[in-house]
Amino acid sequence: MSEMSEFPGPHHVASSRLPTSASPGIGRLEAFSDGVIAIIITIMVLELKLPEHHVSEVWNDIIRPMWPKLLAYLWSFVGVGMMWISHHHLLHTLESVPRPLAWLNLHLLFWMSLVPATTALIGEHPLLPAAVATYAFVQGASMTGFLMLRDYARRMTRSDASGRSHDVHATMLRRNLVAVAMHAAAAALSFVWLPLAYALIVGVPLLFMTAPRRRLGL
Repeated sequence: MSEMSEFPGPHHVASSRLPTSASPGIGRLEAFSDGVIAIIITIMVLELKLPEHHVSEVWNDIIRPMWPKLLAYLWSFVGVGMMWISHHHLLHTLESVPRPLAWLNLHLLFWMSLVPATTALIGEHPLLPAAVATYAFVQGASMTGFLMLRDYARRMTRSDASGRSHDVHATMLRRNLVAVAMHAAAAALSFVWLPLAYALIVGVPLLFMTAPRRRLGL
């Protein structure tokens, strides 16, 4: 890792074996990523516009017309939230921030930044195959970005005595690959059988919710 360029910082030292808490690059990258993810969630909720006309009944005038948007927002919020949690734990397995990892992080954030637009699209047109396919594609691209980030982290992270760090990355990489495949299948099946496409999209967060967090150290 020593030959890799790192972000400079006010307390930068030559050694690449600093603990995470002492590495200014890790803190800077995490703070920037957290800010972008917070903006993504804010934009998503701002897309939930209430009716401008007179409202007499909450269910018929607000909830009923907006339920596709509410469900799309809920599931996107869950997906972004789980990505944020995994991103936090991934960064805390690192000791430094090489330039390639910083660019891979930007690649991930680029695809995540498109989530609000695709969430609004599928909320407006939940039965339009192209809308569902676009949503699944962006979700799959975001997961691909995270997969690339985790694979790089796995290669640069030294395992501890028990080898747990390597095992964590290897196990989660397999889940990331399955998630990418599920999103790709959902995008294709949107034009064939919409219910199955939705089932695959909904199944991705469930895949990670069932992960053995305690054993993985997450």
